[in-house]
Formats: sequence, C-alpha cells, structure tokens
Amino acid sequence: MFCTKCGKKILEADFFCGNCGKKLKHEDSPDMQPDKNVAALNNNTENNINANISENMEEVAENTMETVPEVSAVERYDKIGGFLVLLAIGLFIAPFTYVIDIADSIKVISSGDFQLFKDAFKNFMYFNITSSVSLFIFLFFLLFSFLHKKQNFPKLMAIYFVLNISIGVIILVLIDKIGLSNLLESKDLQDMSASLFKSFIAAIIWIPYLFISKRAKGTFVN
Repeated sequence: MFCTKCGKKILEADFFCGNCGKKLKHEDSPDMQPDKNVAALNNNTENNINANISENMEEVAENTMETVPEVSAVERYDKIGGFLVLLAIGLFIAPFTYVIDIADSIKVISSGDFQLFKDAFKNFMYFNITSSVSLFIFLFFLLFSFLHKKQNFPKLMAIYFVLNISIGVIILVLIDKIGLSNLLESKDLQDMSASLFKSFIAAIIWIPYLFISKRAKGTFVN
C-alpha cells in the first residue's frame, strides 16, 4: 500500500504517512468517530434496560394475578330452599288471617248493635278493616315477587314488616284510647299483644337474613 500524496510505501494499519504526514484514514471511518460509537453503545444499552424492565413488569403482573384469588360470582339457586321455605309458609298463611279478621269486622258492622256504639268505636272498626284490606292486597304483590324471585322482594318484605308492626301498635293505642279495652276480654288483648310481639321478632330475624344471607342473595336475582 502506498501514500496517495508522496507515493511512499506504508502499512494498512498506519493512520498517517511516515514521510509526508498525510492522514490516511477517512473521517467517516468508524474507528475515527468514537462519539458515534459511544452513542450507538448507549442506545443499545438503553434498549436492553427497557427490555429487561418490561420483562420484569410482565413477570410481576403474572405473579400478582396468580396470588390474588378470583372473586367468585354469587351462587344462584334455581329453587326456593333453606330457611326461605319457612318464610314461604308464613306468606301463604297470612292472607287467611286477614280474611278472618276482615270477616269478623264486617260481621260487627252489619249487626244492629253497631249503630249504638260511639263514633270513636265506629272509626276504629273502619280503620281495622281498611288496614287489613291494605295489607291483604300488599301480600299479593309480595307473594308475586317471592314466587318470581324478584330482586325487590327483600325490600318489599321489610316494608311489609314495618307496616304490619305500625298498624298493630296503632290498633292497641286506639283500643286503650277509646276505652275499648274495658269491653274486650283480657285474653283477646293478650292475643293481640302476643301477635304484635311475634311480628316484631319476625322482623328482627327475617330482615337481616334477606339482605345478608347467601341463600337470599342467590335466590332473588330476577
């Protein structure tokens, strides 16, 4: 190999001519551009770091998904079972009790002696019939919601308990206020008080059960 300026023989590994000092390597040669080589090295290093970070993040995400337990959906029940069977029995018996109460009230109103009673007693009997008929009608909506396993059944059942207890309390207060307690036998008053107490206990038991229990949540889903 010879120098292009002075023609003196040189080696391929030489950077400058030993005779005239001419620069032998071109400026674009990779060996003469350390800045570009360093930049390329930095880019490669950065790409490798980013790739490692991505792989680590994916691995962490997979491990997290494996360790977190899956939340299972609410188990659904095709048939009404468990303690709800007891509630169903009570719902089917309740309309008959209202029918009997309404029939007895109508019998008292239809009798000739009813005209001799005071207006306060008459208003009490009308209130008793009206409240019984209202609860009787409400029970049909309640039974429909129960049999079709509607989502609104727990709320309707809670409303029924509140209405039933409220009406029972009002009736006992009216009996005492109008002096009807003196005309009724003590056994009748005891039965009415016991019925109100049972309604209160039933509300305490069934309302939380309908809103909390797994069976109720899996049954009333429509």
